[in-house]
Amino acid sequence: MPTPNGDSRDISRDTPNDTTRRTPGRRHEPPAKARYRATHPTIGVTVDRATYERLVELRRTTGLSFGKLVLQALGEIEGQVGLAVEKGRRAGLREGETAGYNKARKELLVEYFCNVCAEPLPLEPGTKAAEVAIAELARHGWGHAKCHEAQRAIRNT
Repeated sequence: MPTPNGDSRDISRDTPNDTTRRTPGRRHEPPAKARYRATHPTIGVTVDRATYERLVELRRTTGLSFGKLVLQALGEIEGQVGLAVEKGRRAGLREGETAGYNKARKELLVEYFCNVCAEPLPLEPGTKAAEVAIAELARHGWGHAKCHEAQRAIRNT
């Protein structure tokens, strides 16, 4: 129905109370598209012209889309990061083992001296030297301090 000025548009939609009126520029998005957009976020990247031209050339020569190029590069970078993390983990383990061994050696190593050259020798478990040392300590009555104190207490009563 034409308006008084001869315009043929429908002015019934121009009323402020009309609930069917849409916001300008926004269209209805189909539910499937909304679900896809929710599970596939878009990443925008701004690059300089030279980088853009390199990307376009790479896309042309490989036949891959920009998305596939990014995914391929991501896979390679993840692999490199994984290798670097594993290399760092192994280096850390070696460093920790070495530090732990050195600390234990410093705190727990029992040494005796060679009767020929007077150089120190480690007293290692399971060796003949360890058996002799154990027998000698037992022969001289070595034991736990608590055990000796308890034995003295029994004798003194």
